[in-house]
Amino acid sequence: MKKIFCPICGEGKYEDFLDTRDARYSQAGVFKLVKCIQCDMVFLAVIPEGDEWKKFYPDDYWAEEDSFFNNFVINFLLANFLRLIKKYKKYGSVLDVGCGTGRVLEYLASKGWRVWGQEISSVACRQAERRIENVYCGPLKAATYQEKFFDVIILNYVFHQMIDLAEELAQIKKIIKDDGIMVFSIPNVDSRQLTITQRDWFCIDSPRHIYFFSPKTIKRFFEKEGLEIVDISFPLFQLPLDFFHGLTAKYFGNKKGTKYWFLFFPLLVFSLLIKVIPAYRSCMTVACKKQYVE
Repeated sequence: MKKIFCPICGEGKYEDFLDTRDARYSQAGVFKLVKCIQCDMVFLAVIPEGDEWKKFYPDDYWAEEDSFFNNFVINFLLANFLRLIKKYKKYGSVLDVGCGTGRVLEYLASKGWRVWGQEISSVACRQAERRIENVYCGPLKAATYQEKFFDVIILNYVFHQMIDLAEELAQIKKIIKDDGIMVFSIPNVDSRQLTITQRDWFCIDSPRHIYFFSPKTIKRFFEKEGLEIVDISFPLFQLPLDFFHGLTAKYFGNKKGTKYWFLFFPLLVFSLLIKVIPAYRSCMTVACKKQYVE
C-alpha cells in the first residue's frame, strides 16, 4: 500500500475522518479517510499500488447500460455540461482526460467540436475508439500532444482518482492554450449528503476515489498550482439519483424487503426534491484558467 500526503501542504499529519469500504465490488479491507490538520483536505491515508489496483478496476467497471431511457438521461446531462463549457468557449478543440468509453466526446463531436481523448484503461479505450477517432491509450505524461493546443480540457469525474495531482496538472498546463479553460467535475466533501449518509455517500467509492475537495480546498490547491478559478457551480442534475442510492444503502443495505418497497417512492421523491438546495448536491464543477500566461 502507498501512503498519501496532503496535496496542498504536503504534510502527513492528519486526523481520522471516516472509515470506508469498497461498496462497489466488496473487496476486503477498510479504507481510512483522513483530514489534514493544517489544510482541512480530506483524502485516503493509503491506497493500493501496482497490480493491487486490478481487483478494484475489473473489466465491467466500464460497462454501460444501452437503453433508450439511459441514453436519454445521459444526453440530457451532457447538454447541461455543454452549456457550462459554452459560457467560456463556443467551439474549438477539446481534450477529455480520462475519457472512459468516449461518451462525452462523441456528444461534443456531434455538436461541432474537434475532440481528443486520453484514457489509461485498454478496455475503455477500445470502446472509445468505436465512437471517436483521436484516442490515446496511456498516461497523459506519455502522450505527444502539441503544447498550447487545446481550447478546453475536461476532467469529468476523474481528477480525484489521480494519484499525483500536481504532475497531472503540470501536463495539462503545457498543452492548453494560454486563454484555454479547464473544467473539473469532482465530489464536494462539504455536501450534506455526506453528513447524512456517511460511509454510504454515493461519491466515496473507495479506494478508487482518493481525494475529496471542498470549494475552499480546491481553491487553495489550484492557487498553489498556478490556476485561477473562474467559476464553481453545483449542478442539479449531475448525479440525479446519488442521494437516493446513499439513503437506501445506509438504511437498507442489500435487504430489499417490505419496508424498503414501502418507502421506495417517498425516499425517491425526497432525495430529488431536497437537491433544489445546492448544499444537498454531491458534486461541484470547477472552471479555471492559467493564473500566469507564459
